[in-house]
Amino acid sequence: APLPFRILAPPTMAPSSPALRVALLIGALLALWRMFRTRKEAKHSITYVKSEAKVAAILAETQRRMGGSLAYTPPGWLAPGIVNIGFFCVKSVLLSLFAKYEKQPVPTPDGAEISIEWADDEVTRSLSPEAPILIVLHTVTGSGPESWHFVREVPQYGWRACVFNRRGCGSSLKTPNFNLMGNPDDTRLMVDAVAQRYPNAGFIGMAGISAGSGQIITYLGQEGKKTPVGAGVSLCPAYKLKDAFTLLTKQDPIVDKIVCKSMQKNFLYKEGNRALLEKADPVTFREVAEATTMQGFFEAAAPFAGASSWEDYVGEHDPMNYEAGIAVPTLLLNAEDDPVCVKENIAWEKCGDNPVYALLVTEGGSHIAYGDGLFGQRQWMTKITMEFLESARAQAEGKLDAREEATPLLP
Repeated sequence: APLPFRILAPPTMAPSSPALRVALLIGALLALWRMFRTRKEAKHSITYVKSEAKVAAILAETQRRMGGSLAYTPPGWLAPGIVNIGFFCVKSVLLSLFAKYEKQPVPTPDGAEISIEWADDEVTRSLSPEAPILIVLHTVTGSGPESWHFVREVPQYGWRACVFNRRGCGSSLKTPNFNLMGNPDDTRLMVDAVAQRYPNAGFIGMAGISAGSGQIITYLGQEGKKTPVGAGVSLCPAYKLKDAFTLLTKQDPIVDKIVCKSMQKNFLYKEGNRALLEKADPVTFREVAEATTMQGFFEAAAPFAGASSWEDYVGEHDPMNYEAGIAVPTLLLNAEDDPVCVKENIAWEKCGDNPVYALLVTEGGSHIAYGDGLFGQRQWMTKITMEFLESARAQAEGKLDAREEATPLLP
């Protein structure tokens, strides 16, 4: 029997209707905007000797320059560490294609090839000879172009930037030796070359990235008060070298394998390297070529740095052997979600004892990634480096006379 009332069907929209397409587009855009705008609540901690007025004043000024906080707060979509570092890897490769440098070869007594790559962009060319200089010490397989992600923002602060290319980085080897943590004598030669090229530079700062973070500690620690460098920044250091990367193998074997392969490609198989190294030490070459982990590569390659064994190498080249000798203000930056230089390695006690150190540990940032800006187009790591160095320069010029406590930075 027919019903005494009519059932009205709800209004429908065909899948291809303009109204539905517009609604779906608006919904997708809103979801995308929310993902980009949502910013994970940031946490951080700062460790320094609180009785040291010099460092306290620099930190307070750095905090002021950073807008009142030293916390790294990424856009929501970069909050996961794996996304942050993945995006960084893609971005750094693309940016390297636009790198602008002038290369300055630096002679060595044994004929090895090392060089300084000077930023040669339009802003840098307009700087005066008295402009402050930032020396950048690159990653384990880096060079000038691979460091452009960091260097490109430096001229905006009125600083001239340069990158120190270690043996086997940026060019093939000319001698059968390389040091993953950097040859200290080579570093001194390049620092001297910087001072000779710009004798009237108002200030020299130094920043070490990843493997370069150890190179800077070794150099500053060995030189002490003799260095012309006025302040330093060590970015994502691994600290105790002896077993620094064993946890990487356990916690993130895929990343470990990728880094190991890149090291083998750079040092063993770059044009001409294999014949040179294999002829000099075939046993060591084979052991390095067979390494499957970053730790294994470091240990096997020790003879190519002139060491008789891994223990000998650690005794001579572990940066922590020299950290007590540093005499200039130095910022150390680590991320809790760093998959390479893991948080378990952070030497809290060392940083709490040395009066020139300030250790900043952020919740996110991954390994030297620190994407910043709505689309991750900037790098927060560069910003904190430059604001710290600018603050140290201001103090060196007598502009931070009064002691300022940085208590708001404390956890």
